[in-house]
Formats: sequence, C-alpha cells, structure tokens
Amino acid sequence: MARGEMMRVGLVQELVKGGQEIPHNYLCKEDGPSAFAIDSNMPVIDMNILFSSSSSSSSSSSSSWEEARNQEKQKLKAALQSWGFFQAVGHGISEDLMDMMRRLANKFFEQPMQERMKVGQSLEGEQKDWVQGYGHDPVEFHDQIIDWVDRLYLQIFPENQIKLQFWPENPAGFRECLDELRLKLKAFADRTLSILAELVGLRDDYFTGRFNDEATMFSRFNFFPPCPRSDQVLGLRPHSDGSGITIVLSDTPGLHFLKDETWHQVSFLPHALLVNIGDQMQIMTNGIFKSALHRVVTNKEKPRISMANFYLMAPNQELGPIERLEGEVTVPIYQKMKVQDYSKLYVDCHIKRKRAINTIKISH
Repeated sequence: MARGEMMRVGLVQELVKGGQEIPHNYLCKEDGPSAFAIDSNMPVIDMNILFSSSSSSSSSSSSSWEEARNQEKQKLKAALQSWGFFQAVGHGISEDLMDMMRRLANKFFEQPMQERMKVGQSLEGEQKDWVQGYGHDPVEFHDQIIDWVDRLYLQIFPENQIKLQFWPENPAGFRECLDELRLKLKAFADRTLSILAELVGLRDDYFTGRFNDEATMFSRFNFFPPCPRSDQVLGLRPHSDGSGITIVLSDTPGLHFLKDETWHQVSFLPHALLVNIGDQMQIMTNGIFKSALHRVVTNKEKPRISMANFYLMAPNQELGPIERLEGEVTVPIYQKMKVQDYSKLYVDCHIKRKRAINTIKISH
C-alpha cells in the first residue's frame, strides 16, 4: 500500500457479535489500560457566572457580581493551566436536547449494520471521504495499533461544507436534533472563547475573530462495545486533540486525563459539558493553556457512547503563538504554520503514536 493511502478496518460491533478472537492490532503493547487511574476532584466551572454581565445585575449587587465573576475566571484559568479541561455547568444548553441527542445516538448504533452503512465512509470513488461517515478510523499500515471504537464523524460547520449524505435519516429525528444542537454548541463555544481571551489579557473578541465564519466544527459520535480483554485494549489511545477546544457530551465513566504523570478518571456531572483545550489553543497561548493527554478505557459488560465536538480555525489561517499575552511580549516556543499543515502533521503523528505539538517546539 502506498504511503498516505488508507485501508478499511472491520467494525468492532461486528467483531463482538461474531464472537471472534480479538486481533493483535487491538492489544496495547504500552500505555495500556492497566495503568492506574484515580478519582480526583476535577474542576467544575459555572458558565452562567462568566457569561452574565453587570447590566443584568442591579447597581447594588454590581460589586458582588464582579467579585464572583473574577473568582470563577481564576478557577477557570487555573484549571486550564494545570488540567487542560473543565466540566461546564450553567452552559445554557437544555437537558432535554442533550438527552434527546444521546437517545438518538444510541438508537443509531443499535440499528442493523445495513442501516448504519447507509452513511458509511467512502474510501473509493468520486465521493471519497475517509474522515466523515460511519465506520472505524482507517489505518495506514498493517501493524498499526487500533482503537476499540466505531464512530460516526460529521462536519457541522461551516454550513456550506456540511455533507448531508453522511447525516443519518434513521433513527427519525437524528438530523433535526443534531441541527438544533450544533447551533447551541457553536454559540457556547464562541462565548467560551471570549472568556479564554480575557484570561490571557486579550480583547474578548480576539479568539472569535480567529475562529471566523470559515472555522470548522466536527461532531464525532463514539461507540465503545463491551470488550472481553478490557485489561489490554483501549477505546481510544492516549492523545491530545488537534482542535482549538473540544466539547464533549457524555455521562458514562471511562475517560481519563493525564496530570502529573498519573491518569485521573473523569466522574461526569449529569448534563455538564466537558471542555478541553486542544493543540491549537496551546500553541496560540504559547503554552499558557494546556492541551492535555487523555484516553478512553473499555468495559467488559457495558457499551459506552460519547459525542465529542471539535472546534478548529479555518484551514487557511496561520497558527502560531500570539505576539503579546498577559501584557507581555511573547517569546514563542512553537513554530508558525498554516492550520491545514498542522492538521496533516497531527494525523501523521497520531498514527505513529506521537504528539504533533512536540515536533514544532522551538529550542531557545
């Protein structure tokens, strides 16, 4: 197979149903799930406090509002510097809408394979698209370690780049629910970017200007079937995200973040959004915000589902450290490059189990 070509991998769901022995490509030779993970008090941020304005408060309570908002901002900044993620409550997306999306995602993966494959990836022909659609992440070489996950990957922004042929018509209501949710997610993401800009001494519209009308957002629905070798198989291998920020909907255990060389298990709060920093934001903030390594472990008895939404700058944008941060001139520790070039580097490094962001560090 020529370098850069992709080959199709069988669906994990069908592997489980067939009772087949787990192929060696799924077995972790290092960074295995047996590595200890602990439960920790992870950062929770009330976005309602951060999103509200003094104009919505009476003059008598203006100072207490300012104090509460500053405290929440400092909590958020500390979380992004040490953990690289936080759980957002008070985010403004209705619980009913989140529950509906979860139910419809479950129903999609419960359908017969023939129905699921109506939105399958196109690896050949004029409609070739190995990223979008239903299936398994394609691989480049035969001995590549494979994740124990099937996924439905869909572009949801910008509007003119959506490929509706990959959006499931069944179960009924899936398209309509995702269409409503994507607008809410985009609004939440932009408001969050405004807060992040404040935290590093920038105008509150700085990041939303970088994530302009051509910025991309992708939704990835992950399905992790039960795994009889959960001690040796990972749902998702350790990685950081190549996005600016990622917004995750999930209420099941299995997600771990690496902090201080120790894996920490996320205990999801009901209807909270998990927001994590991606490589693009770590590069732009010159390492102030941390793009944390994370992984997903498997479970012997129960399947798991999550929805991750990746928000990225437009491919033609320049990515690099911002010239002035926290009131001081930046000494860049990362090289500048086009977003599209970093995205290619990210995919190449991910396949080789390396971190792209480490390859563009500048030595001083």
